Amino acid sequence: MRNTLIKIFCAVAFWPMLSLANDTANSQSSVIDPLALYARTVYPEDAQTVGDAARYLLEPSGYTLVTSYPAPSDAITIVNSRIPPIAKIHRTMPIIDALQLLIGNDNWIVIDRNHKLVSFSEKKS
Repeated sequence: MRNTLIKIFCAVAFWPMLSLANDTANSQSSVIDPLALYARTVYPEDAQTVGDAARYLLEPSGYTLVTSYPAPSDAITIVNSRIPPIAKIHRTMPIIDALQLLIGNDNWIVIDRNHKLVSFSEKKS
């Protein structure tokens, strides 16, 4: 219940940032990347793995964590690993940075912006 209230509050607080801004010079709209929005790294008590924490972070962004095809074959290893202690420190940061903190600097975030999919890899692809 508490997590739901926090998500609702964040959605209401960030709603103005999600609206499209009109550029008066060329009348084009600018779009904010949902993965650039800020999130608090306070995970639910039942979040034990990197995958649990990543799904929690991605839920309000509209992106989905993928571990099977078309994801890299090593994604499942990363997702099933325990949340590192450094990622358990409560702070506010962009979702993309929180994901990188979860998987470590030696791993890569794979993003499919067209289909709103996120996965992880041990190798640069």
